[in-house]
Amino acid sequence: PDMMTFSPAVVRLLRFGKLMRIVRIMRSTASSLKLLVASIQASFDTLFWSLCVLLLIQSAAAMLLAQCVEGYLQDETKPLSQRLEVFGYYGTFWRSIVTMFEITFANWAPPCRLLLDDVSEFFGVFFLVYRCAIGFAVLNVIQAVFIQQTMKSAQLDDDYMIQEKTREKLKYIKRLRRVFEMLDESGDGFVSWEEFEPVLKTDQMKCLMSSLEIDIADLETLFKLLDSGNGMISAEEFISGLQSMKGSAKSVDVITMLNIVKRTDLKVDLLTNLAKVSPCGLTTTMVGMLSEEDRRHLSSFQPSCSLDSG
Repeated sequence: PDMMTFSPAVVRLLRFGKLMRIVRIMRSTASSLKLLVASIQASFDTLFWSLCVLLLIQSAAAMLLAQCVEGYLQDETKPLSQRLEVFGYYGTFWRSIVTMFEITFANWAPPCRLLLDDVSEFFGVFFLVYRCAIGFAVLNVIQAVFIQQTMKSAQLDDDYMIQEKTREKLKYIKRLRRVFEMLDESGDGFVSWEEFEPVLKTDQMKCLMSSLEIDIADLETLFKLLDSGNGMISAEEFISGLQSMKGSAKSVDVITMLNIVKRTDLKVDLLTNLAKVSPCGLTTTMVGMLSEEDRRHLSSFQPSCSLDSG
């Protein structure tokens, strides 16, 4: 018995550990809870107008049914028990409107069967049309509006969007690291082209790269760009390179490429002119348009010429 007893300190530590686990779980779900509360707050206006529309429809249907069964309720030739049962559902405006809300959101068969069996079969047509038009179409539209409001609230929540983007980025990096481990057959943390090329031809790798939104035909070019000259690329180089390849080109990438093309075109024009005249014949304007590296390169061909002169 003495061995089965625990000291109060151990019990407190166990309880503290459970408390910390609960706090950790609450922190992981805090963003979802925050989004839920924000969505509920943002849907108050939609909820108000949805209730107004439903109340208007239910009131019109309730008044119509109350007027239709009034003659039956006043007909003393009908059994009293049946008239009392019909009165319990449709005898007054408030009884009728409560019945209509029950038909819309709950079990609609008993109120429908009561009028269909005891009063008139015409009410069967009425309830079928009502259920299809209101119970199906209108309610689904209202639900869609609530869902749209929730998505809009999520998109306007900066913290939630940042967390979602960070979570997606970490998940993508994890998948890329798993791909790198598949390529790294030697397990040394580097991948050579001899390891890289055969794996890319497998159907498994093609499907995996397709799921990562990466064209497998561009990987050879990526390997050559990332290779620092030793014929090997590391996991960090592989991950950063594939991250930059994901998706379509951004506007800043296009602008950068256009600027590079313009500078290259300018240098080609200058070199074309240089092929026609000697470097000493370059004008001050042309020399000024060259970079320092280009000036040193031209001076290496004819050191005696001063490129800074007019």
